[in-house]
Amino acid sequence: MTVQGMRVARRGAEYIGTMAVQEKHRFDERSLDRFMTEHVEGFVGPVQAEQFKGGQSNPTYRLTDAAGRRYVLRRKPPGKLLPSAHAVDREFRVISALNRTNVPTPRAYALCEDDGVVGTAFYIMEYCDGRVLWDPLLPEVPREGRLAIYRAKFETLARLHAVDYVALGLADFGRPGSYVARQISRWGKQYKASETETIEAMDRLLDWLPAHLPANDETVLVHGDYRLDNMVYHAREPSVLGIIDWEISTLGDPLAELSYLCMLWRTPKDWGGLEGHDLAELGLPGEREMVEYYCALSKRPVPDPALWEFYMAYNLFRVSCIRQGVYGRALDGTASNLRAAESGKLVRPAAFAQFAERGYPVVTVRDIMKACGLTQGALYNHFRSKDELLHDIIASTQGELERLCQQAVAGAGDDPAAQLAAFVRVYVMRHCRLRVEALVANREIGWLSGERVSDIRRSRRAIRDILVGILTRGTERGAFDPPLVDGRSDLKAIAMALLDQCTHVSMWYGPGGVLSEEQMAKLYAEMALRAVGARTQ
Repeated sequence: MTVQGMRVARRGAEYIGTMAVQEKHRFDERSLDRFMTEHVEGFVGPVQAEQFKGGQSNPTYRLTDAAGRRYVLRRKPPGKLLPSAHAVDREFRVISALNRTNVPTPRAYALCEDDGVVGTAFYIMEYCDGRVLWDPLLPEVPREGRLAIYRAKFETLARLHAVDYVALGLADFGRPGSYVARQISRWGKQYKASETETIEAMDRLLDWLPAHLPANDETVLVHGDYRLDNMVYHAREPSVLGIIDWEISTLGDPLAELSYLCMLWRTPKDWGGLEGHDLAELGLPGEREMVEYYCALSKRPVPDPALWEFYMAYNLFRVSCIRQGVYGRALDGTASNLRAAESGKLVRPAAFAQFAERGYPVVTVRDIMKACGLTQGALYNHFRSKDELLHDIIASTQGELERLCQQAVAGAGDDPAAQLAAFVRVYVMRHCRLRVEALVANREIGWLSGERVSDIRRSRRAIRDILVGILTRGTERGAFDPPLVDGRSDLKAIAMALLDQCTHVSMWYGPGGVLSEEQMAKLYAEMALRAVGARTQ
């Protein structure tokens, strides 16, 4: 459990901290100095800017003034944008309003809608000096402290849903009422617009969800993307310093937001969720426990199972529509974007080279992006995670080996000895030529989840079974006289021993040796025939 958790944490770690400002996101710091001197109390120029590594759609910077005080700047990205997209003014408005409540939000300092200062509209807010927890298993938190982190997350949500948005001047921040119905209609239309094939389950949901809308229609202020990594925790205590990334906040349904947060328990561990983990062992709460905790704090009734499952179905539908949209756009291959399809071919060799040279634990998604020259979004059009990449590399290599072994045996005729020699030659040649791939597979497979390891082992068993079939036929026909142990012969054990011997050629064989790859393959084939007591014709 600990290793799995740390592996997920490393994926999040690549988004933690700052970096030099990217060329495309640079701006005139002297112009910003002048603005902050006039509009941010206590600011002392000059300002120094660094860019946060996180993949925000709005470029975000950490600013440090001459007195050592830190601030955060969020701006619209440069370029042509949809009119309602990247609305930093909405973010500033909701944060400013919540500064007057007990909902932890960074202090909002100033909004600038003049594109002439840094190139696009932006706002300045407080820098919350704490920690962002990316991994829901909380490996960096002692087991006994993890429940408190989860409780703080749900306590903060209950506070948000309790604010009087009308009194805060946010009555027009969204449309009150019918939130879920409008969301289902909106996402359903977008799904149909990007549909690439008929998926019966989605069509059933499109009909079922509107027909089973809940009677409750409460309206509260919602964050829109409320999750663990969108909040900054105190560096040592289980308390939230500030909720961040308010880009899609609006007026909505509290149970829709609560169930969105609780999808974590329905998400498989291979995708970074909690499903499949031993929560008690990890000191983590269950879904029902946290729903009841939130409801007790917010003085709302615990939703009955049917109502709760409706909201879960709604959120899964919403996420599926979003994924379909991404997939549809990826397949929208206009002539100017034909390279997008080709770019997927770059990912596997680039990732493999990184894994081989530096090792899976050290390599980050950002390293792979840099190596193959793709953006994060383009990379995720082909692979969802580093795990999937490693699995794909090992599985594809293993699958190709299985196919070549089958092909070699089929082409060797009906003679078991010829089949065995052909099998071993192909197997050894493959491991000589792809020795680095074989070494990486054997070294890094332990980082994969149990399900993915099992998938690879199924292919390995298929290769073993091809060899067992050859040995069985040869023994039954009297062509082989395999060694006996305590009076009996175990053909499966013999097959495993032969495969182990052939696999290990990748550990020591290198180009430029005394024997060529072909000679090495022939040598191993002769040794295999002798090992099973092949009778000379």
